[in-house]
Amino acid sequence: MFSKLTGNLEPPDINDYSLLQRVHNNILKCVRHKPVRQIMLFLLGRVLNTFNEIVDHMQKAPFTVSLHLRRLREGGKVSITYGEYHLCSLTNKDIVCEVVAKYKASFSDRIVESYQEMMEEL
Repeated sequence: MFSKLTGNLEPPDINDYSLLQRVHNNILKCVRHKPVRQIMLFLLGRVLNTFNEIVDHMQKAPFTVSLHLRRLREGGKVSITYGEYHLCSLTNKDIVCEVVAKYKASFSDRIVESYQEMMEEL
């Protein structure tokens, strides 16, 4: 979660179940879209990735990858370091890894969408 005091992303308090469930649901909203899921899984397996590495992996137009990365960055899921190379990484790999492990059997788009719709109705 974003700390107004430090201006940094901080991991959620794992003792707060409802907060953790909201974080999981937020990540699930992202991974239900195949291109975003591909980016997050690619970033999960590596420490730092250049923008070009992600584009090569995705085999999509740079504009498309840039759009998805920008949304992930704005959502606090990805950090991007600008310099000679644009380096991208997940902000909290532990939680993303936990969500992927917990819901890996349901990563077909239809099942994840159904789960998300169910959660939104509750």
